[in-house]
Order: sequence, then structure tokens, then C-alpha cells
Amino acid sequence: MLVKLAAETADLDALLPNHWAATHPEHILTDRLEETRQTRARQKAKRTQRRKKRQ
Repeated sequence: MLVKLAAETADLDALLPNHWAATHPEHILTDRLEETRQTRARQKAKRTQRRKKRQ
């Protein structure tokens, strides 16, 4: 199936998420991006706390 898809679609790079987002900025959900950043920051803070406790 993938070989068939690759043979029919010459520009698969345009379908990658980062390329698609660059060409369709009106469809990016900025609230979701901010939520993702906040989640990562919380996870990083928790990891840092755990590492400090181990030392």
C-alpha cells in the first residue's frame, strides 16, 4: 500500500506535519500549541524535582 501511495504521490514531503503547518498557518490551533508547551514545562519541572531529591 505504501509503495502504491509513494508511486502516485510525487510530493510526499508536502504532507509532513511541519511542512503542512508552514503552508496552512490558518489551521494551526495556537491554544493547543500553548497547552503543549505548558505540559512540557510541567514535565521538565517534575523531572528536575525528582533529580534533586535523588541527590
